[in-house]
Amino acid sequence: MPSPDIESFIRFELPTTGVVLDSQGEVLIELAREYRHVLSYQELPA
Repeated sequence: MPSPDIESFIRFELPTTGVVLDSQGEVLIELAREYRHVLSYQELPA
């Protein structure tokens, strides 16, 4: 039985979010195809 191809998991990168800032550097809008919030293990609810 051949082993599964895990290359796509090894090289996985989360999609980035584009940010539009105003002249003072404040975020006006975030642009993305997917909105994800990456959590650490400690942030997960019990």
